[in-house]
Amino acid sequence: MTALESIPMEERDYEVWYQIARTYQNFAIVGNDDKGTPSFIGDKFLLKSIDILNSVREEGKDKAEWNMRMAYAYQYLTHEEERAIPYALRWAELDPEEQNALEVVKECKEEIEKRAFRVNMATEKVIDQETAEIDEDWGIYLCNAFAYDLPAVIRTNLALRNFEFTANYPKKTRITNII
Repeated sequence: MTALESIPMEERDYEVWYQIARTYQNFAIVGNDDKGTPSFIGDKFLLKSIDILNSVREEGKDKAEWNMRMAYAYQYLTHEEERAIPYALRWAELDPEEQNALEVVKECKEEIEKRAFRVNMATEKVIDQETAEIDEDWGIYLCNAFAYDLPAVIRTNLALRNFEFTANYPKKTRITNII
């Protein structure tokens, strides 16, 4: 990495920039001595590599290797797999014999599905917690509001017996025999 970075700016052509981006990606993904790199550091190097590749986009956009590097950068950048897929597909188009391109697409789609599942599970958990709190708060409110007014409790119970409100919550709120 140091040797490539020491090349003066005016002497850097597409190939030098490409190799610098590749080196940054390898460091971000593999790390020093194959020990890996923490994601907060790796992401910085992946973003640098994307910036470098974008700076030579005109020369590289119709090359399989350039699209491969863009695909790998976005595949390994935290939560950016969606952006990797078009580059991997272009890579596959430019180099039909290269099976890794379609494997990148497959892996990215799998990761996107996993992430969506994790988000849905977390959202459902929050909704369940909020619904339970709302149910509890509503019950306390009714008890406090009607504590001394038995006829109001009966009227409310009758009025709400068939009421099913489901606007923002997946579970239906039902008020049953308050008496």
